This record gives sequence, structure tokens and C-alpha cells, in this order.
Amino acid sequence: MVLTATTMILAATAVAPATAVPGGLRYYRWLDCPAGTSNAARIDSMWTDVDYMGRTLVSFVGEVFPCASPTLDEEVWALAAYSSNSASGKAHPYRFGNLYNGHYYGTRGIGPAVQAVCVIADETTRLACVSISWVDTDGVLLPVVEGPLPVDSPRVAAPAVTNMSVYPDPIGPGCGLCP
Repeated sequence: MVLTATTMILAATAVAPATAVPGGLRYYRWLDCPAGTSNAARIDSMWTDVDYMGRTLVSFVGEVFPCASPTLDEEVWALAAYSSNSASGKAHPYRFGNLYNGHYYGTRGIGPAVQAVCVIADETTRLACVSISWVDTDGVLLPVVEGPLPVDSPRVAAPAVTNMSVYPDPIGPGCGLCP
């Protein structure tokens, strides 16, 4: 009887991790717009940089005009990078620490395949975009922000898959860059 109970417990724990949702995970969500309204954005400035680890970054300063007042810290817009056949977004909360003023700074990593970067309201709604080109400088490819790009350009037609986990990067003692 003890063997049967032990077998049942082991079988239950072997199945549980595959179907269980880890406790305590939080997820961002796109801001819901009331009927007849939409989000908007303005890019005042966008530039590229290489950080101390050699990663290429694109940064954006501007204003995002949400269709409704963000009420949750988990409601987000995103900065999306578009290559010739795919796109990915990095979520940025409208509210951070319960503050909202509409002016934003956002940053995300990019690689040589990236042709454009957009501020997005969800995976398929682009609010403002810029074109990116790459120049070879002494054997190193560096990005150049070329200027505005229409939000309906074929270069930015792919849905921008966005990780909506509040903590998408590793955290804890094994993470050298974590606070």
C-alpha cells in the first residue's frame, strides 16, 4: 500500500510541471482601446549606440499618446525591430512606478538584419517607424537611422512577436547584469 501511494505521488509530480503554470509570474498586456479610438506616437529622436558589451542598441525619445489613460503598470507599448522576414518587440510600460506623463525613452538591441524600428501599440499596430541601414566602418557593421518610414511600408508588415513576461531576462545570482 505504501508502494502504491508513493508511485501515485511520483506519477503526479512527474505530470504536474508540464501542465502547471509557475506561480507568481506577471505578464504585460496591450492597452485596450475603446471603440472609435486608437493609440498614436511621435518619434522626436532616434539614435544608435554600441554598449560596453559590444551590443548594438537603438534608442527612441518621443511621445506616446494612448487611446485611454493607462491604469495598470502592466499596460504596454513596445519598440519593435523588423528584418526582411520577421519582427520582434520589446515591451515598455505606459506607467512606470505609477507615473505617466506620455514622454518616453525606449531602447532595444538590434542586429545587422534589422531594416526598421517602430513604436507599436500591439503586435500588428505600428504607430511610428524609422528606416535603418548598415554601413561598414573598418570591417564593423554599424547602424544608421535613415529617417521616417510609413507605418504601412512592406518593410514593417510582419507581426512583431513580443515577450509579454514582466521579467523576460534572467534574474538572480547567476545573472551578472541583474540588480
